[in-house]
Amino acid sequence: MERKSLFGEFLRDWLKENIKYLGDYVEPSDQDYIARLRARELTELAKEKGYYADLVEELRGQPVLKFIISEYWRVGLEQKVLHSNSINSSTSKTVR
Repeated sequence: MERKSLFGEFLRDWLKENIKYLGDYVEPSDQDYIARLRARELTELAKEKGYYADLVEELRGQPVLKFIISEYWRVGLEQKVLHSNSINSSTSKTVR
């Protein structure tokens, strides 16, 4: 398997396991702490697995922390859309 696809698989798996919707109830200072912790974990694991250069290349100079924060936003938005769609779906069923 090509190195780039191995790294892509590594990154997808790591994100799936470690970046979850935090909910609106998590304090901003706690969100910041969690994002910094995850950024450090990803960086250390990438170094350990020999993917650090691939990570830097993938992020194109963007700090790992900024990438992690954007992933939390993405997951949060997806969760809100899913929640909104389920509310709209259940509302349309009861209105009939």
